[in-house]
Amino acid sequence: VSTQSTWGNKIGINGAKLLAENLHFIPNLNTLNLHYNYINDEGLKYLAESLHYVPNLTVLVLYDNGIGEPGAIYLAEKLHHISNLQTLDLDDNRIGDNGIKSIAEKFKYIPNLQHLKLYYNFIGEVGAQHLASQLHQVSNLQTLSLRRNLIHENGAKHIAEELHHVPNLVTLDLDNNRIGTNGIMHLAQQLYNIPLLQRLHLDSSRIGEDGVRSLADHLHYLPHLQILSLYDNDISENGATYLAQRLQFTNLERLDLDDNQMGENGARHLAESFSRIPNLKSLNLDDNGIGVNGIKFIVDHLHHIPNLQLLHLEDNQLGEIGIKYLAESLQHITNLKTLSLKGNSIGENGIKPLAENLKYVPNLEELDLDRNGIGPGVKSIAENLNNVPNLQILSLIMNDIDDVTAEYLAEQLHFLLNLKRLNLRGNSGDFVSIVAMKLKNCIKSRGINLNFRGREIGENGVNYLVDRLHQVPNLETLDLGGNLIGRNGAKVLANKLNLIPKLQTLNLM
Repeated sequence: VSTQSTWGNKIGINGAKLLAENLHFIPNLNTLNLHYNYINDEGLKYLAESLHYVPNLTVLVLYDNGIGEPGAIYLAEKLHHISNLQTLDLDDNRIGDNGIKSIAEKFKYIPNLQHLKLYYNFIGEVGAQHLASQLHQVSNLQTLSLRRNLIHENGAKHIAEELHHVPNLVTLDLDNNRIGTNGIMHLAQQLYNIPLLQRLHLDSSRIGEDGVRSLADHLHYLPHLQILSLYDNDISENGATYLAQRLQFTNLERLDLDDNQMGENGARHLAESFSRIPNLKSLNLDDNGIGVNGIKFIVDHLHHIPNLQLLHLEDNQLGEIGIKYLAESLQHITNLKTLSLKGNSIGENGIKPLAENLKYVPNLEELDLDRNGIGPGVKSIAENLNNVPNLQILSLIMNDIDDVTAEYLAEQLHFLLNLKRLNLRGNSGDFVSIVAMKLKNCIKSRGINLNFRGREIGENGVNYLVDRLHQVPNLETLDLGGNLIGRNGAKVLANKLNLIPKLQTLNLM
């Protein structure tokens, strides 16, 4: 055995102890994945004490195990037994400042470390300083993830000043750390030390307009940059404009600028940068107040990024006219797989041109139209589903869709052989999505079981279901428990049982 994975099995402390006691049987183990297993500090102590049995271990995953400072200390004391370690994943634990201090001080025993993941570990300024001071011991580091910790300006400064020790860094993730304007300035000034960086994550860092200006001025040191994520940073119109004017990365594939209040002018300057980032595949501009004029600038330049696969424009006040502009531009981004337009007041009339132009994006896999007041306009979507045969997710939450419209939509699902989720929550026709999806999947897999337990389909849902029972003549189990189908629903069902002669189990509890 070279790989041992008990991912998500909740083996607990006793399970960890049993595993530890038997590691000597698999001395060639190189990967141990214990993600989400509740082993806690005590369980990790047992494992740490047995690490000498697996000296060839290169990957150790301890993600989400309730490990605190004591567990981190136990692990640190035994790292010298696994000197070949290349990946250490401690994401989503609570090791804190002292925990990371103990581990960092033992970096000298794992000089080949390439990937260090410390997401959500309550690491603050002091912990960041201890970590930074030992980076010289792991000069081959390629991934440093500190997302969602408690690192502010000083912590970012310490990390930035030691980046010259890890020149091979490919991924730097500091999302959700509130490093602020000064923190990003310190980091920006040291970017020249990590010229191989491909992924830079700075979401929710409060860098502001001045911070993004400093970052933009130093991005030219990162010619291989593929991902730049700056969600929720109060960049504003001026900051977005300044950044856009300095975007010139032929390798950039993903740009996240959602929730930054860039407005119409910011959108205009960003659109003008598309010709300088021709290989962009993912663009997220949610919640930016782009408006009708802003989207017009965006769509007029989409032809410069023909490889685009994901486009997010949620909550941007596009309205009926803005959606029409977007619909007419879909012919320029034929590789699109995800389109999210929730919360844009599209309306019943606005959805029609979008639906009619879906033919230009035949590879579309996800379409999100939540909160758009589409109502009966959903019929135009239904009538064009044959143009997007690869669609897997169709979300129409809170769109004033009634039973009749929902049924019309459901009847067109046969075009979508790959559909995995149809979401009509918050509409009166919600029950139709539940029944339609269950039936479709049952038919597709030639299944013999249908389970609707506790789905609140009610009497209307049963009426819809029984009219389609002829589609599943081999049905053996039908579970309608906890659905309030009532006397009338039971009567309707009883009258149609002749359509499923092979039924063996019927649950109406």
